[in-house]
Amino acid sequence: MSSGMRYQIGVLGCSGTVGSSLAEKLLRQGYSVLGGRRTDAALFDEYDNFTFRRTDTADEQELISFCCDCEVIVNCVSPVYRHSERIAAAAASQGCKYVDSTDYLSHCSSLPENGVYILNGGYVPGLAEFLVLEICRKEFDTVSRAVMYQGDRGVLGISSCRYHYERRQLRTRGRLFQKRHKAASYWNEKEVSAARSQK
Repeated sequence: MSSGMRYQIGVLGCSGTVGSSLAEKLLRQGYSVLGGRRTDAALFDEYDNFTFRRTDTADEQELISFCCDCEVIVNCVSPVYRHSERIAAAAASQGCKYVDSTDYLSHCSSLPENGVYILNGGYVPGLAEFLVLEICRKEFDTVSRAVMYQGDRGVLGISSCRYHYERRQLRTRGRLFQKRHKAASYWNEKEVSAARSQK
């Protein structure tokens, strides 16, 4: 349900490392900001141009209600692979511009065509990989292999740490599943062959 007020910018994930930093910068510059996160929080009480609304991005009605009251939605919710597509679609459905601090949605083809999506070039992966690709295309006739090392001295927030940990767990489970699946297929084939030879 819409509150009737239209905020200039809605920041989802407004209490995380990236979201809180962004929200504070926007507030200092005088923008009206609607901040959202899934649990209640006392944030930015010193600013008159900030309003907090408890918003669970997994709840479609809460998400649409949040987007309905904003002109621009900035997604700082983590992990991105779990939330970005849903938030971008909700923003588009309410006529909001969608801004994402990552490039996760750059290959997503299922978003509404009428939406405006502003995505970061991304550092890892993204811009750094693009630059290597462009150098290979422009400076070499053929490239059989490119090895690239990347690093950062920045500080990771709790959500980013959780995101990277979850992604590692998913990749590890995927590899274990594939190994188990191959082993099971191998033994099933042996059992079928043995059963056929007994007939």
